[in-house]
Amino acid sequence: MTTAAADFGINSYSYIYDTDALGFLQRVHQLGFSRFELMAFPGHLWPGEATSAQKQAIRKYVGDNGLVVSTLNQPNIDINIAGASPEMRRYSLDVIAGIIELAGEIGCANVIVGPGKANGLLSAPLELLASRFFDGLDFLLPVAKRAGVNVLVENMPFAFLPDAQGLLAALERYGDPGIGVVYDIANGAFIGADVAAELELLSPRLKYLHVSDTTRARYDHAAIGLKNSVIDFTALAAPVGRLDLLGPPIIEVISASPDGDIRESAAKLSALGW
Repeated sequence: MTTAAADFGINSYSYIYDTDALGFLQRVHQLGFSRFELMAFPGHLWPGEATSAQKQAIRKYVGDNGLVVSTLNQPNIDINIAGASPEMRRYSLDVIAGIIELAGEIGCANVIVGPGKANGLLSAPLELLASRFFDGLDFLLPVAKRAGVNVLVENMPFAFLPDAQGLLAALERYGDPGIGVVYDIANGAFIGADVAAELELLSPRLKYLHVSDTTRARYDHAAIGLKNSVIDFTALAAPVGRLDLLGPPIIEVISASPDGDIRESAAKLSALGW
């Protein structure tokens, strides 16, 4: 299915230092978009900071304008549910639990979770990292059920499960069919994955796509059309069109001039048959 330029979801990553979540929704809605992914980040939208009035204002603006906040995400900079110390794992799970509860309070149905990170120099055994990830899911899923929120796991180059095969195998081993996947195309391309093949492999669990551009030399989430890009967006149009997703691809561009780059990226993707 071809997606009109304004029908792409838009992620708020580029706006986390400039405005709060409501300001982002108001600003980017004026650009013609109606579907959004919000980043949980201090000063933008954070469980420990958001007041009841702020959460109600987001719900009201979304409802009054017929918008959709499909997903709540987080940069995964300060947390690690597969960390070596129990204190880090507990802290990370408490943060994510707060984000899940916040999602329910603003009417967002999905929260994106990273599987956790390994030591880059001397990784813990995969079995140990997986057990910590599974323990984390054991803790988070009841929180999500109470909040009426779905847990989605994302492929991330810095995670201990960076590729689709490993991520899917872990989720199948864990055994809960309700856990979905968000596939980040730039993340897959950066590690040299066959993105089309990974999309097909993950399709039974795939709920949303993140789309941006990157090279192999530098990890990026750039606007579509990056010089030396390693992503063939034309070739991916057909595989993406065959996916049965919960919503259109989410543009997750990180840019110093996001308004223009988001509109241009949406227009380029639409012209390529996305």
